[in-house]
Amino acid sequence: MNGKLLTVGILLLQALCGQVFGQNNGFNRQQIHQDLYWLRYHNRIFLSDKWEWQAHADDRRHFYPNVRHHFLFRAQPFFHISENVSLSQGFVYAMQHPHEPMNLSELAVPELRPFQEVVVKNDLGEWQIRHRYRLEERFFRRADDERLLAGYNFNWRVRYQLQLQRRLFKLNQSRGVHFRIAEEVMINMGRNVEYNVFDQSRFSAAFFVNLSDHFDLELGYSHWYQQLRDGESFFNRNIYRMTLYHNIDLRP
Repeated sequence: MNGKLLTVGILLLQALCGQVFGQNNGFNRQQIHQDLYWLRYHNRIFLSDKWEWQAHADDRRHFYPNVRHHFLFRAQPFFHISENVSLSQGFVYAMQHPHEPMNLSELAVPELRPFQEVVVKNDLGEWQIRHRYRLEERFFRRADDERLLAGYNFNWRVRYQLQLQRRLFKLNQSRGVHFRIAEEVMINMGRNVEYNVFDQSRFSAAFFVNLSDHFDLELGYSHWYQQLRDGESFFNRNIYRMTLYHNIDLRP
């Protein structure tokens, strides 16, 4: 069963990645290189053996000049069907600042993003395999180059992430140092999507450290490759992440 789940995940990931090459053959790709850093806080509250609450705040900034690129807040309850399968309905509120760091505009465009998620976990030897399937309904506030306009644009987005994690060594009986590696692919859908059906690919690698019973720290790197709406331009981003995980256990 474990091998079948991993095989299905890898095949799906390969099929989604094929959108990048199949859709863009013959294009002269213009790549926009950027370096960013993300500071993140992730809160987990364990309410019972079946229910869990998560909230996440993410401040994404350019290195130079040190200006905000994106701010995101996500909240979602999880229902654990079993030890290995979880369901979630969540909501994201995001503010998109100018993509170009030298742009002095203070315009920030809001996005409202409900989403549904299924997480499946299984073990393969010393590795823990995690499949995340997410469907997003994205509402973007209409805007021009200078101001927000009335109303919202809408499109769907499908995301699949395959993550592998392995403990490198123990610090004590309950804490350790872990290594994570992941690949996520996102596909746009909807009548407003013309050229960028492939949205983006994110590869990431990180070290995850259990600091205490309540706090964990993740230090990692992500490579973000995203197609723009013209179909020919791409963001090629190096991202350095630091995430503080705060765990609160309210189970009896």
